[in-house]
Amino acid sequence: AQATSALIRVASALQKEISAKEKSVNANQGSKKLTKFYRKDTIFAEGLISAAKAVATTVQVVIKNAAAARSGQIQSEGLIAAARAVSAASAQLVSSSKVKSADSPNQGKLQDAARSVAQATSHIVSSAQSYLEKEESKDREKRMEKATGSIIQEMEQNAKILRLERELDRRELS
Repeated sequence: AQATSALIRVASALQKEISAKEKSVNANQGSKKLTKFYRKDTIFAEGLISAAKAVATTVQVVIKNAAAARSGQIQSEGLIAAARAVSAASAQLVSSSKVKSADSPNQGKLQDAARSVAQATSHIVSSAQSYLEKEESKDREKRMEKATGSIIQEMEQNAKILRLERELDRRELS
């Protein structure tokens, strides 16, 4: 949550810089109309702020999927897919910010914040996967115990059959 909020704060600051830069360019050109940013991609309706919100939304999906995976509602693949969505949204945010303001000091901060989000997401995924592996191991052990128990039971039954056969043979010979 902290990494995501830091990412949104830095993206907001960077977006303000871009807007101010665009206003000054438009003012210098004598144009009163501000150039529209990011027209083609709806993810960027508010510029970098929208892209940062997309990252935050995908992080929320990762957290939700991690909880669902722990409760057995989804498989780990759903969690991995959500983590990849965070990675894609973060990469899109960082690359778009580089295009709009590569020379800004906030650009480095944004990259650091995106890295922090990626690390936090990775930690969530690895933690959930570790939990799932432990649960799978427990299930495997239970199945082995059941299988071992049935093998032991079968062996005991075979021993009993052999005893009864031996006893029957002795009675027939007597």
